[in-house]
Amino acid sequence: EQNMILVTVGIPPGFELLAEDLDAYVAEQTLSHYETTGRQLTLYLQSLAAHEQRGFSYRLRATMPVRASDGGASAHPYYQPAQQVEAAATMLTASE
Repeated sequence: EQNMILVTVGIPPGFELLAEDLDAYVAEQTLSHYETTGRQLTLYLQSLAAHEQRGFSYRLRATMPVRASDGGASAHPYYQPAQQVEAAATMLTASE
């Protein structure tokens, strides 16, 4: 089991996070905490058992017509950044 896992997800330019989806995960204690900083969303998980998978759904709202990359995602134990794993970027398109 790993304690305090950080998951960082990019927020593409031209999009904003709709936080109520993540607030629900915090309320049910599936997610310890989250924060947004600039173009990134950081999720904090209190613990994760070996071979456990946990998924989170959240919504973004387009603020303008744009085609932009989210920059990908990464995850690692808080005190062990060398154990980082990464996911490829996703391209999002918003049109009028």
